[in-house]
Order: sequence, then C-alpha cells, then structure tokens
Amino acid sequence: GACMARELAVGGLNWRWSPISDLCSHEQAVSVNRVCSDDPEKVIRYSSALIKGTQDNGVAATVKHFPGHDLFDSKDPHFSAGLNNSSFEDWMAVQGRVYKESIDSGAYSVMVGHSAFLAVDDSKIGNRRRPSTFSKKVITDLLKGKFGFDGVVITDDIGMNAALTIYGRDNKGEMYVEL
Repeated sequence: GACMARELAVGGLNWRWSPISDLCSHEQAVSVNRVCSDDPEKVIRYSSALIKGTQDNGVAATVKHFPGHDLFDSKDPHFSAGLNNSSFEDWMAVQGRVYKESIDSGAYSVMVGHSAFLAVDDSKIGNRRRPSTFSKKVITDLLKGKFGFDGVVITDDIGMNAALTIYGRDNKGEMYVEL
C-alpha cells in the first residue's frame, strides 16, 4: 500500500480504488484472479494493511465491492446481474465482518457493488432485483447506519451490465437520477 501510494502521489494522484475486500470464491470466475484469499482473516489483514499503508502516504483508499458477491454465484457483474443470497447472519459472520473490519481500519471510501443483497433489500426495480448500488437499505441503513461509515460512498462502474440491465441502455438518465 505504501509503495503504491508513493508511486501514485508522484503522478499527482491522491485516491486509489483498492483494496478489493471481496472473498475469493471458486464459483466466481470474476473474483478468483482479483482477490487475495478465501480466508476472511487473511483478507482482513491484507485489506487493513493496504488501507493503512496507502493512507499513511497521502492517498485515500477504497474498500470494495460492498456488500460482496454471493460466494456460490458464478455471475460476473460486468456481464450480468448477480444475487447475494446469504442470510444476514451468515453474511455478518463472514463477508460482513471482513467489510466491517476493513472499513473500521480507516478507509476513506467504500465502493458499492452491483449484486443485489436480498437479506437486506429484496425489492425490485421493474421486474429485476434492486442492485446494492441503487439500494437505500444497503447504502444508508446498513453501510452508513449499522456499520457507522461516514466517509465517501461511490458506486462501481455503472457501465457494467449488472447496472445497465436494470434501466436499459436507452434510459441512462433515469439510472443517473436513481443513483
């Protein structure tokens, strides 16, 4: 984190969208090559150290992709909408704990992912499950309320199909208002 922050600072950059605090799942092709482990303890140590090293060197860190993907879902949000079907209790015991401890280590920002988190918000937009990026229950009630996060909240890429399929490519204006 420190090394990368120094390199970014030389280039005039002061914000990094890292660490990825998602857990690795062999069911998920999207996560296998992007995260450090399927072990929550390792991810917490890695994320916390990366946040500290980054921010101690003048660059803001971003925990992502809150609240995480379902560990048994193979959908890649770059291409299709995914669902996190974990019970809230199971999520808090594993993924929720990883995010909470990563956030509590002082992260400047949190990036919200596009997977719908049914245990927190099972509502729909049209006939599709509401992605976490469009969910007051996930962002305001869970992340800011229950987790007490008061930093910057950003969305994952809204050009990803998981977001675009909700409103369609021709209704991006409506999607921007919803965000």
